[in-house]
Amino acid sequence: MGVLTGEIKDAQGSIITDAVIIIHADGSRFWNAKKIDAKYEDLKINPNPSSGKYRIELPAGYYYDVMVSRAGFRPECAKLYILKTQSKEFNVTLQIGPAEPLMPPE
Repeated sequence: MGVLTGEIKDAQGSIITDAVIIIHADGSRFWNAKKIDAKYEDLKINPNPSSGKYRIELPAGYYYDVMVSRAGFRPECAKLYILKTQSKEFNVTLQIGPAEPLMPPE
């Protein structure tokens, strides 16, 4: 197992405690021929309500798509590879997004 950790803040450096972190195991399995356990395919977690930090153990040898979002902010995404016994850090600074939903042109 590897560990994914991080902290979520806004552009002013204030912690964000009510963000949502979605972790999706990349099914391509470039470096690991073994299929990942279904319980790790799609995860949804929240940061610690007092610190804005998060920590989750994940099977090593896989790529993960990680998305952090919160209402009123633009989401941040990354593709991360988790190595065995590795602690991978993904800190996020969310930027304020548009006040209104963007609509496609008619």
